[in-house]
Amino acid sequence: MLQRLLAESTGTEKEIKAIYELCVKNIIQAHAERFYQNFPLPIKESLISDFIRMENFRREDNFLDFSLAAYQQMEAIVNYLCKEPAFNEYIREN
Repeated sequence: MLQRLLAESTGTEKEIKAIYELCVKNIIQAHAERFYQNFPLPIKESLISDFIRMENFRREDNFLDFSLAAYQQMEAIVNYLCKEPAFNEYIREN
């Protein structure tokens, strides 16, 4: 696909790759926002940021950092919940 665009365009390969990367960046941002759209906790911005990092690592085929970014999302949720007194009370009672 990229090669066809290069053959048909007047832009340089570097310019086309920059446009492609910008489009991918926008798609990942939209995907992250949609993923956490109805998430009830007020830590969405942190989660969205980690989701974007996770997707970028996936694109780079970097499994270790992908896993770290996925873990950081789970960690942020667990840390938030553990700070809630109602959650701690529920755990103690059950």
